Amino acid sequence: MGPARARAASAARARSKARPLPAGGVLLADGRETRWSALSRGERLHGWTFRPARGERPAAVLLCTPDGAAAHELALRARAAWQGHAVAVFDLVLCGSRRSDKLSAQVFDPAAPLAARLRADLAAQTAADLATATALLRADPALDAARLSLVGVGLGAVLAREFGAADHGLAAVVLEPDAAPDDAWLSSSASSVPALTSQGRHRNERPGSA
Repeated sequence: MGPARARAASAARARSKARPLPAGGVLLADGRETRWSALSRGERLHGWTFRPARGERPAAVLLCTPDGAAAHELALRARAAWQGHAVAVFDLVLCGSRRSDKLSAQVFDPAAPLAARLRADLAAQTAADLATATALLRADPALDAARLSLVGVGLGAVLAREFGAADHGLAAVVLEPDAAPDDAWLSSSASSVPALTSQGRHRNERPGSA
């Protein structure tokens, strides 16, 4: 069997094992990049996945940052730093295109009149967003559904705390709320993310109370 036929057969096997897309799920692949979206509690999530240049069905990292799906440059740098991994970014609630400084201030200020109710709704929306995003990535036949990790930095880590603490079958969970999503952070995490994913261990760095 030639290389082309082998790749086609591998892709066919991946499709046959792929999980169903979540409600409203869409995958639009273009080379090594995939634009995707899905519905989460009636809201449409938008994200991107950037796959490495080599390797079939790579492990994937769902990267939660304050910039959400707009963090293309960071995702590309993370893909280079975390060699062999695809990196996905999306607009988690209060991040990226869904950013709201006013709502953030109300949610994270215990003295705000509606803080308790807003925090409960935020927790429900965040859990739904992350469940939808992970389900969609696991349904992508170009990725290895069994090797999906969650990495959160800054506000992304704060928001992902409860989801990351529960058992969602993730290969690894790394939450660093006090870190800045810059080159220094990528360098320091470069050794931990691949090792955690390949060894199937969890490191859950719980942020302080928001």
